Order: sequence, then C-alpha cells, then structure tokens
Amino acid sequence: MRWLAGILITLLMVLHTLPYLVRDQIVIWLRDQGVEQVRLDALRLNWFSGRLQLKGFYAATEGREPLQLDYFNLKLNYGAMADKRLLVEQILIAGLKGGISQQDDQLWLGPLDLTKLGGEAEEAAPEAEPPPAEASDWSAGIGNISISDLDWKAQLDKQKHRLQLDQLALNHIYLWDQQRQTELLLQGRVNQAPFAIDTKAVPLPEHKTSAVKLKLDGFPLHSVTAAFEPRFEGLLDLDLSLAADLQGQDGTLKPEGLIRLRKIRWEDEAISLKQKQLSWQGNLELTLAELKPTRLVSDSALSLKGIGLKQAEQAVQLDTLGWKGTLDLALKDSLPSQLKAKGRIDLDKLKAEAAPAAQAASLNSLRWKGDLSLQMADLKPTRVRTDSGLELAGIGLQQPEQSLQLARIGWQGKLDLGLKDNVPQKLKANGNLGLDKLQVAMAEGQRSAALETLRWELGSELGFTEGHPSTLDSSHQLQLQGIQAAEARRKAQIGALALNADVASGDMQAFRVKLPQLQLDNAAVDGAEDQLISLQQLVLEQLDMQHTAQIDLQQLRLEGLKVAGDRQHLTDVKSLQVNQLQLADMQHLQIRQLLLRDSDSWVKLDKQAQLSDVEWLKQQLGLAESSATAASDKAGDSSGRDKATPATQEAQPMRVQLGQLLVSGSNKIHIRDRSVKPSYKSDIDLQRFSLSDIDTGAVQASPFELKARLEAFASLTAEGEIELMGEQHNGHWKANIEGLELPQLSPYALKHTGYYVRSGQLNLEASGKISKGVVNAGNKIRINRLDVEPGNKDKMAEFSKRLTMPLETAISVLQDKRDNISLDVPVKGPVNDLDFGYQSVINLLAKKGVKQAAMSYLSKALQPYGLLISLASTAMDARSNGTFITLQPVSFAAGSSKLDRTAEDYLVKIAGMLKERDAMRLNICGAVAPSDARQLKPALLAENKKRKKPLPADQIQEQLEQQLRTLAEKRGEQVKQRLLEEVKADRLYTCFVQVGDDPEAKPEVKLGL
Repeated sequence: MRWLAGILITLLMVLHTLPYLVRDQIVIWLRDQGVEQVRLDALRLNWFSGRLQLKGFYAATEGREPLQLDYFNLKLNYGAMADKRLLVEQILIAGLKGGISQQDDQLWLGPLDLTKLGGEAEEAAPEAEPPPAEASDWSAGIGNISISDLDWKAQLDKQKHRLQLDQLALNHIYLWDQQRQTELLLQGRVNQAPFAIDTKAVPLPEHKTSAVKLKLDGFPLHSVTAAFEPRFEGLLDLDLSLAADLQGQDGTLKPEGLIRLRKIRWEDEAISLKQKQLSWQGNLELTLAELKPTRLVSDSALSLKGIGLKQAEQAVQLDTLGWKGTLDLALKDSLPSQLKAKGRIDLDKLKAEAAPAAQAASLNSLRWKGDLSLQMADLKPTRVRTDSGLELAGIGLQQPEQSLQLARIGWQGKLDLGLKDNVPQKLKANGNLGLDKLQVAMAEGQRSAALETLRWELGSELGFTEGHPSTLDSSHQLQLQGIQAAEARRKAQIGALALNADVASGDMQAFRVKLPQLQLDNAAVDGAEDQLISLQQLVLEQLDMQHTAQIDLQQLRLEGLKVAGDRQHLTDVKSLQVNQLQLADMQHLQIRQLLLRDSDSWVKLDKQAQLSDVEWLKQQLGLAESSATAASDKAGDSSGRDKATPATQEAQPMRVQLGQLLVSGSNKIHIRDRSVKPSYKSDIDLQRFSLSDIDTGAVQASPFELKARLEAFASLTAEGEIELMGEQHNGHWKANIEGLELPQLSPYALKHTGYYVRSGQLNLEASGKISKGVVNAGNKIRINRLDVEPGNKDKMAEFSKRLTMPLETAISVLQDKRDNISLDVPVKGPVNDLDFGYQSVINLLAKKGVKQAAMSYLSKALQPYGLLISLASTAMDARSNGTFITLQPVSFAAGSSKLDRTAEDYLVKIAGMLKERDAMRLNICGAVAPSDARQLKPALLAENKKRKKPLPADQIQEQLEQQLRTLAEKRGEQVKQRLLEEVKADRLYTCFVQVGDDPEAKPEVKLGL
C-alpha cells in the first residue's frame, strides 16, 4: 500500500507541477525564438473540475507589435463524457491584444517570426492515405464562448486592418441537440468603424433557420482596396437583418435593411469621381430550389446623391437619383424569364459641361412612375409592357451658336412591344404626351423657335417586318399653343393649333390621313417693326387624304386675315371660306364654292406706277431678292433646257373647276395713285360679286353678277354670263353706273387732256352679247353738269388738235339746256377688231348751236334768296368761276369737318330753295386754308418723331397735302350728306379738290348753282 500511496503522491505532484513546467517551457521557447520580453503570470489547470486558466501573458520585441492576453479560461464538462459527449462548457478570452504583420518575405505574429518557424520545420515524409474513418459514437458541443477587450491588428502588403471586439458571445452549439438555437453576438470596431452582429440560428438539422442582424457604421473601404486601387476612398454603412429558412436545398433568404456607401472618391491625373452617397434600403426575398434561385422579390429604395465626375475639361454633376418600388424577378434554370416592376424613379439636377467646345446639358428633374413587365427567353426580351408616367423638367442644351430650353415634357400611358430574337414585331402605344415652354435659339439668337404648350393624345399600333416598320394604324388629338419662329428681322407665331387625326398605312409608303377637324388661332408674321400678316382663325373640316392620289376637304375657313402694307394694311379679310375641295393626283382640283365676305383692301401705286405696298411686303418678308434669283434661275433653266425633249412630254397644266366664286358683304377697295399729279384717290365698296361654273378644262358659260358702290354716292351693277375658256368668249351682259362723280378722275383727265374736271356726274347703261366671237353691244351714256378747267397748256393744245376743237367748246355743244349730255355708243364687230359707233355724238354736235346765257332769268328766279347769291355778269365769267351763280360758302373751324349750328341753319335754307326749283343743280366744292395746315402739321411732325426711321420733309409735306385734300373732301361730303335728307342725289355734284397755296383761302365749302 505504501508504494501505491507513493505512486499516487508522485502523480499528484506531477499533475500539480505540470502547469508550471508548461509555463516555463513556453517562456523559454519564446525566448529561444528571439522574443525579448516574455511574461506569463499564471497557468492553472484544475484536473478535477476540468478548468484551464491563463493570466498575464505578455511577449514583446522592440520594433514589433507586442502580443498580450490578460485572461483565458477553458472549462470542460466531465459528466457529459458518460454519454459520449465532448462538451466545452465555457471559453473565456479577455484582453487579447496583438497582431500579424508582413515585412518583405517575413510574416510576424506579434514578436514571433512565423516564417522562421516554418523554415526550421523538417520536411515531413508523405504519409500513407489513412483508411476511411469509422462512424464514431461520440458527439461534441460548446456551451459558451466569450471574448472581450480584443484588439487585433493586421499589417500586410499595402494593407492595415484593426479589429477591436468589446464583446463576442457564442452560445449553444450541440451536435447531439440539432434543434437547439445557436446564438452569436459581436460588438466592436473594425478599422475604427463600429459594428454589431447578432445571430440566432438553427444551422444543423435538415430544416435550417437563421436570423442575422448586422450593423456597421462608417467602415473605410479604402482600407481594403488600397492594395489594388489606392486612389479609391469611401465609407460603408450597414444596418441589415437576414432571415433564412432552408429545407434541404430548397428555401428562402430574406435580407432587409440598409446598405449605404458615403464619401466615395476616386481620382487620378485625368479623371476625378466624387459621390456623396449611394444607399439601398428595403427588403428582398430570394426563393431557392436545389440551391438555384427561382424568384427574387424586392420592395426597396435605391438612392444616389451628389455625384461629380470630371475628365479633362468635361464635367458631369448629379444631385440625386433614386428608385422606390417593388421588383419581381422570375428565373428559370438560373436565367431571368420575367421581370415585373412597380414604383418610381426620381432624378434631380443633372448637369454636364464640355469647356473647350462650350457645350452644356442640364436636367432639373426626371420623374417616372408606373408598372413595367419584361418577358425573356434565353436572356432575350420577348415582350415589354409598361403603364407609366414619365416627366422631365428643366431641360437645357447649349453648344456654340445653338441652345435649347424646355420647361417640361411628360408622357402618361401604355406601351406594349413584342420582340423575337431582339427584333421588334409589334408596338402598341396609348397615352398622352405633354410639353411646356420649349425655346430653341441658333446663330447667336438670329434664329429662334418657341412653343408654349403641346398636348398630344394618341393611340397607335405599329407593325414590323424584318425589324422595319411596315404597317401603321393610329389616332391623334393634338393641341399646340404659343408657337413662334424668328429669323433675322422676321417672326412667325401661332396662338393655338388643335387637330384630330387618324393615320393609317399598309406599307409605310402611302398613307391615308383622316382629319375631322383642324383649327388654328391667332397666327401672325412680323417684320422688324410691323406685323406683316395676321390670321385670327383657320379651320379645316373633314379632310381625307389618301397619299397624293386623292385629297378631299369638306370645308376650309379663314377668319380675320390681315396683310400689312407700308403704312396701312394691304388687305383685311373678315371671312374666306372654301367648300368641298377635291384634288386628284395633283392634276385635277375641284372646289364647289369659294366665299369671300367683308374685306378692306388698299391699292397704292407709287410715282413709278408700281404697287408700293406689294414691293414693301416682299422686301419685309425677304422675298424680293429670292424672287429676282428665281427669275434668274428660271431664265437660266429655259436657256439650258434639253431641246431634245418633245413638247408633248411636258407636264399637263392642272385642271381647276370652281362651282361658284362669291364675294358678299362690304368689300372696300381704296385706290391711291401717286403716278399722277395730283394723286388719285378712290374708294370702292364691292357689295356682291358672283362668278359660277368655272372650268379651265372645258368651254362653258359662266354666269356672273356684280354690285358695287363707287365712292360715297355712285353705284355699279352688272350681270350676265361669259365663256372664260376657249377663243370666242360667247356670252351676254347688262351693266349700269349711276351717279359717278367725275371730278375724282381729274388726275387722269389732266394727264391725258390737260384739263381738270371741276364737276360732272356719269350715268351709264350698257348691254350686249358675244356670239361666235362677234360683239353686239349698246351703251347709253348720260353726263350731267360736266365742267372742266384748264390745267396743262401743252396737254390741252395736243388734245384740242385731236378733238379739232377746245374741250370746253365740245362740252358746251353736247350739253342740253339742263347742262346734260346724253350719248348712245354702240360697239360691234369681232372681239379683236371692235367698231365703236360715235355717229350719235357726231349727229348731236351737228344739231347743237352755241349755248346762250340766261342771267336775268336766273336772277329773278332765285328771289327771295338774292342776298345769298352773286350772279356772273357774262358767260365768260361763269366759265372761269365754274358756276353761273355763286352762293355764300359754308364755313368750318380750322382743321375740322364738323358742321356747326350756323351752317346747319344755312343748309336748311339752301335745301328749301332747291326744293322750290327742280331745275336747279348745286355744285359742292370743299376747300382748305393755311389755317388748316397750321392745325394739322404739328401732329404729323410729332408722329414722325416717334418713328424709328423718320420720314424726310418732302414725304411729310406730301402727307400733309393728302390730309388737307381728305379734309376738304369730308367737308364737301358733310354738306352733301346734310342736303341729301331733303334733295335728290342727281341734283347735287361734288368738285375735284385742289390744294393750293393761296394765303387768302378760307376753311369752307363753296356752293354754286
């Protein structure tokens, strides 16, 4: 027994001293390895409780990271061995500090050279492959692993890392209890970035589950990427949870939370990239079958902020870009088969610049919201469908001499695109397109275009053949507002344009367009200073166009068409209408009716008898030079025409058929002719004009009708029919002119005869016909109170030679006792060789004698109004004054044409005198005085100063004379209008107004009997 006790005591002493021996050997071994300082305060082993403890380990060498462990505790559960279980109840590690470093080819663990240890090891002989291990009845498990106050550094090639653990806890890993939940908790910092991991999992059975929470705040990515990309910098934030549920190789993975990259930066000599933030937040669900993904569902938000990219002198900046919504991706054999997306995309403040080329592009915002469906086969899309809205705002493009600004463009609708082998098969689109405030400028602002709003509603189906569009069927509703286009000194604008249209094509070569309605409002073309052309409204109704083969238009209406002249409008049309227009093959035009109603036009001839307003308008529109160029080109073309081409091959002229041309309402034509002196002025009111059955391809009768007002009191009527086409122009007509005041024609009388027409009134009755090219017509002419005045002696002498007597004598001979001339002038013969029958004029001259005066009779006949008159003593005096009896004139205030009370009372007396004596005729001659000129000229001068290009003095004087002449005419018209209330028009005659420089002249209307 003594020896047994000795053995037991010896064994106990060995077990007691073994930890100390091991501790000493560890210290000795470390010093042998070159470690300069080694300390191990305690190494305890409790054989009975199964606990191993280590305290106060420290190893250091100068220039190396020290290795330190404050406390280590390991506890085994002996009792579990009875059940063939190896159970580590607890592992505790506290205060572990150290690191691993690499220098050249050496690898150091703290102060210990691991490379040296590996080099000293003898090369082990290859061992024979062990036999397959038999299944063991033993099982293992860990109750708890706890690590605290860990500080571990790794310094490798171009990399430095540091892991600091405040706490690590791993609980419950038992191979014999696979349903037991395992827990892992980590808290600390990695490369100074705080992190936390909390995991609960059942990883061992066939049905595995886990729930992981991970948080990481500001992890420096460049600490990892520095080894292979030292120019990259950035921070990583994580706040994620991951749930896994696997049954064998099938199951789901569900990550949820936040992934964020911050302060990303990458720079080299040529490129600089900066990004403020990139983040993903949401949840995913990944479904697996045999560990292959079959479906991915996501409800998440992806956000990108503050991107800046620079390369050389080019730069791109983006404020924000984000996605928020759901994605559903189906996979087959790990390849995508269908993608469904629903959500929105937001982009804010995108800007790109290229400095050398002065180019820039900007986008204030982009918004997309809707659904998207994508079907695929073998990674090729087979169908794309979307029901969404897209809006872009604040678009800007800038490059040398060109710029574009667009406030907003948006689309809301559906698209459906079918594909096969990446080739389109059919496209359907239904929706609305909107655009606001588009502005385009070119050539440094010399050319520009603008559009205020566009609204386009469309439904369209487009078919494809071999990838190219082949068929089209679409409907459109389009509304445009605020359209403008400008070039140099010209600008065109349209207030609004609206249309409905259906467009179809079976081959994309010929199109059929049905346009139920098109309406254009407030269109205009402006010059540098004036509005040149304006249109209040244009309406097209029921347009059907089959390519160029056939064009049918039910109605076209123009309202408020105005074309400007130099200082007045050239024409102002209230309404123009075309009914039932048809155009076939660009060769045959048919119009049922063309209607013009209520217009006002000016015909002005300059001193060279040119249409001055037309030439001015062509110059303002830039057509003068182009017209000359076109004429020159035409001359060149005609001279160089291929003479071998037969004339029969030339294009046939278009045939035009017009059912009726109708002018109605009040259509005023103001004629001003400066080619004669004094200037000629006439105003015509065309009240009705009708011309029917017009056909440029047939010889047929075209009925016509005319009714017009000449000046204020004369009228013109005509009716009949005529063949417009052919050589004979067969037809018949009737025409009447009543009350035409001849003084208005004085400028032309002076030019051709040398005489002014002081007074006179023309009445004409004409009728006739053309049969087989032969004219047979009669004209009954009546001229009342014709009186002329010498004006140009040379012209008078020349005309008197042709007439064989002075014009005054001829008039005196032709007049009857009431100073009227009645003539019958027949016209007969072929159209190209007419014979005018003057025999009635000759017979009248033969029967007439010299007219004798009746002064005494007139003097007695006018009593008791003798105080109002002065009689001419001789016929010669009457000729020089223009009347035998001169009445007291009607006076006016300077610059005015308004009758005052005194003038009204005076004209009452004149009317009474005329009503008592039916044979009397009254001459009414308006006059102006220097006081009128002094009254009107200041306003002309003030208006001239306001012009951008003031008129010269001679044109101001010409305008003043015209205003004075107009004033005198208005005074005469006021007097005549007042007398017409009681006296018939055929007894009242106006005179041609002359504006002289007589200082004694007075503002008045002269009256003579």
